Amino acid sequence: MSNREKPPTGTLEHGKPTPLVKQAAGIRRQTADPPFQKPVAGSSQLAAGEKQEAKTKNTDKRRRKKDLGPTAVFMEKPIAAYLADRVLSQEHKERCRAVLWRLGAFLRERGVITLRAVEKAHVDAYGATLEGLAPATQALRLRIVKCFFDWLHGSEKILGHPAAHLRIPHPQAPLPEPLTQREVERLLAAPDPDTVLGLRDRAMLETLYATGMRIGELLALKLQHVDLAERLAFIEKGKGGKCRWVPLTRDAADYLSAYLELARPRLVKGRATAYLFISGQGRALCKAQMETNCRRYAQQARIERRVWPHLLRHTAACHLLENGASLFHVQLFLGHARAESTQGYTRITLGHLKETMQRCHPRS
Repeated sequence: MSNREKPPTGTLEHGKPTPLVKQAAGIRRQTADPPFQKPVAGSSQLAAGEKQEAKTKNTDKRRRKKDLGPTAVFMEKPIAAYLADRVLSQEHKERCRAVLWRLGAFLRERGVITLRAVEKAHVDAYGATLEGLAPATQALRLRIVKCFFDWLHGSEKILGHPAAHLRIPHPQAPLPEPLTQREVERLLAAPDPDTVLGLRDRAMLETLYATGMRIGELLALKLQHVDLAERLAFIEKGKGGKCRWVPLTRDAADYLSAYLELARPRLVKGRATAYLFISGQGRALCKAQMETNCRRYAQQARIERRVWPHLLRHTAACHLLENGASLFHVQLFLGHARAESTQGYTRITLGHLKETMQRCHPRS
């Protein structure tokens, strides 16, 4: 393996699983993610679980509306049409729906009965209710409201534009402190590759660190999106609906190859699914499960701070800059549309630059 300590017995060496991995992947199953474990067939717990899953699927929309509270009836169809017309990730659509749903409730309380009756004063009053929230949250909600009225005005559903005057700031949220390279090594080595789920999780962590993917992009990967021969992965729909190719490291490609050969066939269980990474029940993984596993592996690696999947994205970008990558290439690596989004990483690597100068500069 490149730039890695010698792997423990049973892990990959030069891209080929050792006999122990092959044997273990065939006979051992790791008991991981207890909240997501499937109950024993025939038990009352299984029947209750299946009934609850069906109920959740059938009532998801009603439950979401109940959680958000009542809204103005005149907002329901415009919100649905707006979200159907926009190219957004499913996560951002849910976020937009929640914000606009609450906006509708706000307008309803003030006696507004149609979108054409919304005025600048209503938008300003709504903005005032956001005071006390984090600046980034305020900016996000106001941006969603402004984009919604932009769409309404552009599609001639309203005559005036009550949100045209909004000037939305772009607060730069501080980036988290990246993991050190030693911490990354310990985190990646935490899953047990001699088990089915351990091999899957090792492949996922290696892919996250190798590509800098967002967690949603990783979980949306399908079998046809990975080219192991060329060591490339295709992100079909990233942030803003953009697609891009990202290179895989040799280690990531090796573990993906072993996962596809040894672990994934045992997880599929005869189900037809195109997703690359699947759960122990043969279904697509969810973010909560990945975040739980990431915390557990960080504890096993004795990393004494919070670790979550997106931190590996920040860490990969910082390590690239520290090792001489240009800002432009890191921007392409992360899939940022604006260079300003990538420039925040230079503040983190500045401390590394100072340390390097103090150690290496002849007059420091």
